[in-house]
Amino acid sequence: MGKKLKSKEEKKKKVSMKEALLGVKTVKPKTGLNGNGKGKVDIRDYWWKYPSFLSNLFKKGIPFTYIMLFLVIGIFLASFLQSDAIARILEDSGTKNTFTEGSVGAISTFNPLFVSVNYVDKAVQELVFDRFIYIDADDNPTPGVAKEWSSSDDKLTYEFKIRDDMYWQDGTEVTVDDVLFTFNTAKSLAEDYGFDSVGVSLIGVEIEKKGEDKVIFRLPEPNPTFY
Repeated sequence: MGKKLKSKEEKKKKVSMKEALLGVKTVKPKTGLNGNGKGKVDIRDYWWKYPSFLSNLFKKGIPFTYIMLFLVIGIFLASFLQSDAIARILEDSGTKNTFTEGSVGAISTFNPLFVSVNYVDKAVQELVFDRFIYIDADDNPTPGVAKEWSSSDDKLTYEFKIRDDMYWQDGTEVTVDDVLFTFNTAKSLAEDYGFDSVGVSLIGVEIEKKGEDKVIFRLPEPNPTFY
């Protein structure tokens, strides 16, 4: 009998405890960012959680935050481009005598005496070799190796004066003999060997040296190539 009464009393206590707990209303404490329950904002929490804080701040400030971001990047790039390091790089690049050009295709010849329709050949020749005279956009002759020229009234004799300030890659001065040799070689390739060279237009033309700075071309008949 004693045990049964005791168990009933314990049962009543358990029921009453459960009811008591169910009747209690929980109140959430006011906590700050640090969770200490004081409700105060601690600057250390902002510093500790700065990624999410900055992200939220950035999103709330759109589009002004984008403007500020690009403004900062622009100021940084402008400062960097005006720095001494960039100036030194530009100075170093300005002292180099190397020109690099890319082109699609294969080179068939490096010899400018041979006529070529290959664009790559022409591009290389323009970069490496000087012309005797140049033709501008209006089809007018302009100085090249020859700086002055004149022709006879019958258009059969042409006289060219050679520049005296041109040098080969080894520092040797370009002379009228070099010019004469080049034209005679081109002429011989076409006249004697049948090659498609620039000397085709010189077949039958007499080429001679006059003094130390002039070359004379004597044509057997008028030739539009020399006009």
